[in-house]
Amino acid sequence: MDSRHRSFLAIASVTFLAAWSHANGQPKLNAAPEKDTAAFYAVLDDGKRIEPIGVATKGSFPDEANSESGPTPKINARTSFNLIYGGSSIGTATVTSTSKGECSGDSGDISIRPASLKLRGFVMALATNTKPRSKTIHFRRSPTPSERAAAERLVREIYLKEKIPVAATKVLRSHNLTAIDVENDGTAELVGTYIASPKKDERGLLFFIASRKTDGSYGLEHSEFERATSENVMSGDVKDLDDGTIGNELLLDYYDVDGDGTAEIFSTGQAFEGRNFYVYRRASGAWRKIFSSYNYRCGY
Repeated sequence: MDSRHRSFLAIASVTFLAAWSHANGQPKLNAAPEKDTAAFYAVLDDGKRIEPIGVATKGSFPDEANSESGPTPKINARTSFNLIYGGSSIGTATVTSTSKGECSGDSGDISIRPASLKLRGFVMALATNTKPRSKTIHFRRSPTPSERAAAERLVREIYLKEKIPVAATKVLRSHNLTAIDVENDGTAELVGTYIASPKKDERGLLFFIASRKTDGSYGLEHSEFERATSENVMSGDVKDLDDGTIGNELLLDYYDVDGDGTAEIFSTGQAFEGRNFYVYRRASGAWRKIFSSYNYRCGY
């Protein structure tokens, strides 16, 4: 883990459509990126703010081991980005003002269109200064009852492996479980964030990606599990993790960065003094974390 990326588990560290017209004084789409580059941003706070994630060149982010050396996407006032929701470009995110400093981090206040898109709480999105290579319409939705049941079977298997008592998994708590379609084949991948309470002062935090197999069942393709106690949470109270705002990794959205027909998955985790961002890419039937970045700000 490099110096920018901080886990909430260390006490001394931190926890988580087209171009606009010039007419009528409207902002224009952010200046075209350098050749073969694409900048990505997280759309946060109910669609009111963006923060930088990273820059991909020719479909590739800086290697995970060297991600700190990668460029930081710029945020300039009165510029617009393509708004990505459900893997597709559906509108614009326009920067109305910018902030940069120890307590504000690198961020911008935005307005989004269409205004009918309701981003709330853990339902977030992406923004980018490039256009998708195709006009493919993907989907992002709540899971069906059968999909949720399949996900919860996998969650219980993971918790059992991590020695979470069975009694603590009888009623599962999820902060988010979303069905997406990374290959535009009509088959849902499931991205979920769950939390378990095996003890009063202990939590089991889980982020996972699952895909439907040829026999119709779901199989796990990636999981991230962390065990947290009051002793190793910066605030000293493990209950601060319970509402999902702090320390839990959550889906942002997905986007086909390299144009290979399988979208990458973007996620985020709010820390006590900043926010982490991650990008996953599927290879050989598994999802691998290919990039991470961190946007520091003073105490949450």
